[in-house]
Amino acid sequence: MVQINLICASIAIEKAKKGEIALLFCDSAHFVMGVFLSHLWAICRVFIPSSAGRSRLNVTGAIDAITKKLYFQTNNTTVNAQSFMEFLLYLRSQMLDKAIVIVLDNARYQHCNLVKELAVTLEITLLFCRPIRQTSTI
Repeated sequence: MVQINLICASIAIEKAKKGEIALLFCDSAHFVMGVFLSHLWAICRVFIPSSAGRSRLNVTGAIDAITKKLYFQTNNTTVNAQSFMEFLLYLRSQMLDKAIVIVLDNARYQHCNLVKELAVTLEITLLFCRPIRQTSTI
């Protein structure tokens, strides 16, 4: 679970409802291109062709909290600071007329100084979620 600063989030939501800003929630997903079967019972053995090694499809996406419009980019290499900066440039090119606020999940590459400097240059506000300390009672 994560918790964002509720005051900042409330202000951002109200501004987004008024159309003053674009409020986006952003994350990346990494899909492995391969077959992963645990157990499969069959009368005859079936072989399913798949790619060898660690082939992946990486998707970095953001959804607008108000309009529900989806913005995304894909690659098959890696998600890092460089690819995230390309995504920020893509977002700015899609929304030239609005201020952008992006809620992020604290991935390490999002905290890189290069990413933060580019966000300032592009006039994009990065709103990081705060991790909640979970205490186990088990």
